[in-house]
Amino acid sequence: MLITGKYKFSNNHWIGTLPELDVIQIGKSKEELLINMKAEINNLLSYDDLHGLFKLDLNENQCLSLKFLDQTAFSSFIFKTLRRKAKLSQSNVASKLEIVRTSYTQYEEAKKEPTLSKFNEILNAMGFQCEISIKKISSL
Repeated sequence: MLITGKYKFSNNHWIGTLPELDVIQIGKSKEELLINMKAEINNLLSYDDLHGLFKLDLNENQCLSLKFLDQTAFSSFIFKTLRRKAKLSQSNVASKLEIVRTSYTQYEEAKKEPTLSKFNEILNAMGFQCEISIKKISSL
């Protein structure tokens, strides 16, 4: 599971963005930018047991890549971040899904892994859609 963004050098600072998630950070060096981006992502995860389940890289073509090493952590991060972006409460989302808030919260707290159809259903309830891109891994 990979989310991509961009980074660039401007006004003596490196700026990194993950626009779909409204994540923007700056640093005086690429290393500081990475530290700041990782701190922001950890802050968004907010569940201590999910920290470290992602890898953030700055590629040569000024592409920023956020790769999750765990599908449940990815789902949790996406649901929480997009729900906040849509300015919805957990109760709002649960109501649209016609489930109780505590059932929805299990997905957001990474206590339950959604099926692909449930993942799409939750995104739709928040006003988003999922587009899947499948690419061959070059090392295989």
